[in-house]
Amino acid sequence: MSECQELKPCPFCGCENISIKVGVYRNGDTSIVECEDCNGGIETPDDAVAIWNSRPVEDELRAEIEKLESALVDMMKLGINRVKDLRAENDALKAALRELRESQYRKHYAHFNLTCNGCQALYGEDCAPDCPWAAAGKLLEEE
Repeated sequence: MSECQELKPCPFCGCENISIKVGVYRNGDTSIVECEDCNGGIETPDDAVAIWNSRPVEDELRAEIEKLESALVDMMKLGINRVKDLRAENDALKAALRELRESQYRKHYAHFNLTCNGCQALYGEDCAPDCPWAAAGKLLEEE
């Protein structure tokens, strides 16, 4: 038995006050690992510390938790990607709607030959980069 192994808490009460006793008991050379609070323990001629520390149900549950956490992370990534896709689709639809509105406006008001008050560009054409009216128009489009 390895005396320097660290003992896990008691599987019955969770206490960390655990003792190891080695000696000759009922069946010859025996090791006992026992909880000092609830008196839960094991008596075995084998490596008592290894047996005490083996928690197959807990290990199985931890493995299942890791598996579920991994699946949750994967689902969250899929959800985030779907949100990104929907945002891109929404932006494309907004741009298409804006273009449609502008084309309808240009078609409806084409015979008026509307020009920009700042740079005199025809409506629907790009204003000059330094045009103050173009900057104001862009602000209005963003609202």
